[in-house]
Amino acid sequence: MAGILGIEVGSSQIRLVRGELSGGSFKVLDFSLEEIVNPNPEEVARQLEAIVQRKKFRSLPAALTLSGPGVVHRHLDLPAMPHNEMALVVERETTVVGGGGEETVFSWEVIEGNEPEKHQQVRVLVAIAPRQQVEAAQQLLARCSLKPVLFTTVPLVVLRALRFARGEEKRSCVALYVGGQHGYLLGIRGGVWNFYREFSSRTSEGPGDTLSYRTLLEEAVTEANRAVLYYRQRYRAGEELSFLLSGEKRLEELTARLEKETGIKGEIIQPGPRLDLTPLGQHAGMFRDFFPSFLIPLGLSAAAQVICWASEAGCGTFIASSPAGLPRDRETRCPIAPCWKRPSPRPIEPCSITGSAIAPARN
Repeated sequence: MAGILGIEVGSSQIRLVRGELSGGSFKVLDFSLEEIVNPNPEEVARQLEAIVQRKKFRSLPAALTLSGPGVVHRHLDLPAMPHNEMALVVERETTVVGGGGEETVFSWEVIEGNEPEKHQQVRVLVAIAPRQQVEAAQQLLARCSLKPVLFTTVPLVVLRALRFARGEEKRSCVALYVGGQHGYLLGIRGGVWNFYREFSSRTSEGPGDTLSYRTLLEEAVTEANRAVLYYRQRYRAGEELSFLLSGEKRLEELTARLEKETGIKGEIIQPGPRLDLTPLGQHAGMFRDFFPSFLIPLGLSAAAQVICWASEAGCGTFIASSPAGLPRDRETRCPIAPCWKRPSPRPIEPCSITGSAIAPARN
């Protein structure tokens, strides 16, 4: 079976997209959406396993996101330098950031100024995640008989998925994804990551509770107002800003609230010209209707495809920081995903948050 499986286990739903990149477009080959019957982690794992078996997805390469309070992102502004030197600097800076005493893994990606010969300064995004969370994701895919290709973070997935949506060409936009009890805001300017926020419902109600979702909407509107203020303070007056909205439900209500609070009319995200739904046949209309909720698994599948291409081209290797006195392994020059380091003697599967290798951050 062709394609790569993007999996999102949300607060109230499990969403999967099987797709493949073809030229400049992304083909959606199959998809699945199911309400979570029992939120207990063991029961969710069983439900995902049943979906994979029923859809005959077993043995497919697959990708997952890591999210939650344990996953943090940091921006580093660094002078332009060769890739191998930057790897050392990022590792040193990540060591300073630390993981609060918990064993963590980290990765990084140049998100602005990726051509040193043209830029004097580059911006690097560092993602840090609990090692235990990464290992749990590996175990989940192994249980479902899936081949792990990519574990990444939500903002990077959203950034990639927007390439296949209408409105992504706008100069400055704020992408809002509102799930069952969690939401994400990503500021984008000129196609480049600008800033990121993660927010959640503050109530203890269940995922399907109306009060819980309304509280999440309040958080979304608060973060959107902060984003508008940020753009107005940092960039020239009059620069057009737009909201691209996606998520599970009630996006029309969020659109109305944003327009009332900020004066900016939001746009519910829709498939763009580079998204090919013809393989779905009669189900294409259904996927189009539910497209705003499939943004994360779609972005996962697309990002994992690029990882596979890079690996086949010989640039999917990784930098491994070996114990003192031993030689350093090969260096990746793969430009499409963060480079993870592995300075620990503990062996780890060579498929990580970026499709290369998991790397414990030194605390």
